[in-house]
Amino acid sequence: MKNKNVIIINYIVLAILFILNIFASVYFFTSNDTSMIFNNNILKVVEIKVSDNSLTWAYATGFFIDNNGTILTNKHVAYNSSTNANYNIIQVRLANEDKWYDANVIKISENDDLATIKIDKTNTSYFKLKENVSNGETIYTIGNPNGFGLSFTSGVISISKRNVIYNNQTIQAIQTSLVINEGNSGGPVFDKNGDLVGIISFRLKDKYGEVIQGVSFALPSSTIKTFLKD
Repeated sequence: MKNKNVIIINYIVLAILFILNIFASVYFFTSNDTSMIFNNNILKVVEIKVSDNSLTWAYATGFFIDNNGTILTNKHVAYNSSTNANYNIIQVRLANEDKWYDANVIKISENDDLATIKIDKTNTSYFKLKENVSNGETIYTIGNPNGFGLSFTSGVISISKRNVIYNNQTIQAIQTSLVINEGNSGGPVFDKNGDLVGIISFRLKDKYGEVIQGVSFALPSSTIKTFLKD
């Protein structure tokens, strides 16, 4: 009977060790995977600050779309709707540098909230477009909330094709669960492989103008592709 009890205890110990090993493996690979996603994409994203007088700054985000310093962001980041002109000063900073680069506006969309700006830098890491996405797919963004610096956030695609009214027109956008703040405008939405699925553009607000967290919208890569092609 004693030997039988010892055998049972050994089996229990082995079972516990097996379960702990599974949990440890899952934790390691999940943590490692998230870390790799962050490290593989952080240098593709930039902080942006804009001003008309160098006294008051507004902050936003952008990301490289080629290796020659061309950056995609929102139109409302580069273009001041109050003055109907591009901001006088647009500056960009990379995640691994303290230097602010002066940026020039290259192109602004007439109909979509998209703009390209450029800095004098080569060999920039950049995103490649991905057009096919699925509801429930895990996504990520890196942004510059309130000018605090680049921050990493994850979420899911709630609805891959949602018709919404934005700037007094009906557009098709990706609805996400990403929690974003002022300064995240122009940030990339990408998958675990670092492929671009959209660009952060606006958030849902209630009837009092208060932001509803966890409901944000991105212009899809198909819209980006058309803008860049045209």
